[in-house]
Amino acid sequence: MPHDESGSGSNRAKTKSGYADTPRSLFDVPDAALVRSLGAIVPAPCTPQLSQACLGAKPTLMEPLHGGYPMSLAGLGIPLGGIGAGSFMINQAGTFGPWNFGGGAGERWEVRVLPQAAFHIREQVGERNAVVRTLAVGGPQGEGKDGPIAGRPWGGPLSAWHTLNPGEGEYAALYPFGWINYTSFQTSTSIRFFSPIVVKEDKRSSMPVAYFDVRLANRTAKPTKISAMLTMPNASPHEGRTPATVRSELSSIFFSDDSLGIKGVTLRSDGTDNTPDSKISEWTIAARPPAGAEFSYTTSWNANGDGSDIYRAFEPNENLSNSELDQSHRTGRSEA
Repeated sequence: MPHDESGSGSNRAKTKSGYADTPRSLFDVPDAALVRSLGAIVPAPCTPQLSQACLGAKPTLMEPLHGGYPMSLAGLGIPLGGIGAGSFMINQAGTFGPWNFGGGAGERWEVRVLPQAAFHIREQVGERNAVVRTLAVGGPQGEGKDGPIAGRPWGGPLSAWHTLNPGEGEYAALYPFGWINYTSFQTSTSIRFFSPIVVKEDKRSSMPVAYFDVRLANRTAKPTKISAMLTMPNASPHEGRTPATVRSELSSIFFSDDSLGIKGVTLRSDGTDNTPDSKISEWTIAARPPAGAEFSYTTSWNANGDGSDIYRAFEPNENLSNSELDQSHRTGRSEA
């Protein structure tokens, strides 16, 4: 079902170094982890014991007993969001989805990704032109025995972004941790992601928090500038809800906590006509830049477009504008 995203935020940090080697993983991935080639998703089997929705069949009333959607779908990944707090997956295509933030016992996963949510890397080796890549590929197309299956394709990042090709990375998962090592750069780039699970600490384990550890290392023989950026849309509405989700009066604000060295952008939706599932909604994306790194941000860009505006701000420059690129965070309205 089509959905509308109005308003967005992003932040980025960069680092510089210079030592020679070849790209490799910057995290120790356990031998027990499931490892797959990024974006090279093989269709999963569809047996009578599992959901037949993967073949295009209409879900039955017994579907929740089999795990509901999207348990029969290939390419799923590590869920992030805290135990019982709802979650989204970082899937084997490197995109953000499927989603389950409905808040009800009978809720199903929404088989979709947010095309505006992604990590991006800007790499400039020596005097060469900078190269920007979005760290994701397009998702499965949802082909069944009779052709495309309605509601099953994941989709992919925004059309103006320079996405990766299938195989330009390696996805590993061992719950609650996930790792992606990228091979499309001359330098080394790796990401680890997880939501904390603290033994005997239910409150901390259920917090709706996700951590992303981004490690960048120049292993060429030339001085290199590497920048990382995370983009995220403002408060995505649910899909297939009755009444439809309403999110209005969008806003966003930059914040800085000098005592902890944390900086970020909080995205809000405070409209009085918001439906209960979106009342006082907030997303916060924040970073703690390492020593010697620079931080910059934008509080708004056109998340309803093709993504070219945020690329124009990121690709030629080492820093974002520390301001808004448009005003969609203030005037936008989102409905499913």
